[in-house]
Amino acid sequence: MKLTEKLTQVLSGGSGFDYDATVRTNKAGTKVYVSAAYHCMDENGFYDGVIPFTVSIPIANPRNFRLTFNYLNGAGWYRVRKYWLREYIDQVVADAIWEAE
Repeated sequence: MKLTEKLTQVLSGGSGFDYDATVRTNKAGTKVYVSAAYHCMDENGFYDGVIPFTVSIPIANPRNFRLTFNYLNGAGWYRVRKYWLREYIDQVVADAIWEAE
């Protein structure tokens, strides 16, 4: 499976990734950009906010990707830390890259 297809499948398929991921490449074809969002759920099972993020993946070395959170205020950054989203999303993307290779 191609990397772009795998990322779209994984980052749009539920388990917190409840919104469609947008995958595009730059004009030179050297990087893939994925824009998606994670839907947080608290310990009581209630939705607790949406955290948008972007992943930049160099085609030549996909394991050297960069995760960036977008448009967050203090409450958004609190959720990123509370739910360990950097670590979780990093792992989900790394697994998708590993499976696509």
